[in-house]
Amino acid sequence: MKLSYMDLSNDFQGFIDEVLSKADIGKIRILLIEDDYVLKEKLEHSTGYDIKHSRSYTSALTYWEKYCGDFDLIILGLNINPNGMDPIDYSKYFPIHGITFLERICCNLSLPPDDTQRKQEEKEIWMKTIIYSDPDHIKKLDNMKNNFSNYYSLNTIVHKNDENSPKVLINKIRCFLGNGN
Repeated sequence: MKLSYMDLSNDFQGFIDEVLSKADIGKIRILLIEDDYVLKEKLEHSTGYDIKHSRSYTSALTYWEKYCGDFDLIILGLNINPNGMDPIDYSKYFPIHGITFLERICCNLSLPPDDTQRKQEEKEIWMKTIIYSDPDHIKKLDNMKNNFSNYYSLNTIVHKNDENSPKVLINKIRCFLGNGN
């Protein structure tokens, strides 16, 4: 089949349109695992990003599977609804059981635990996570950090302690995604 000039230009235009559409700010997808619905509205209004809001462990896993883990950023509250969580994981991490989500998605990676690529994927998951929680839970997380991934120290942490916390979080998101001050 011979392609005409018109066919080539349409293919090229399609390619350009696809590249430009992916550059659109709305294509940035964030998984927000936090029970605060007002925070979701503030993030959507302030950033324009595609926010997938999960208020529970099970819902977070469902979003992760639905989008095949294709999130640019994860915002993780530590004290999320544990609905569907394994009781052993719940008791292991209580009261910061939100961390179980990260542990679970890392465990579900298809590569063997000692594989270099798997370790890189685990590291990337932890690196693209902002932990958003109150100072008491952050302190408990610090005290328990030996119980989970070696990549914990790569997280950005935002304390949820006053009315300015959402603004701080929004600034961290913008910096993290490379379009902030």
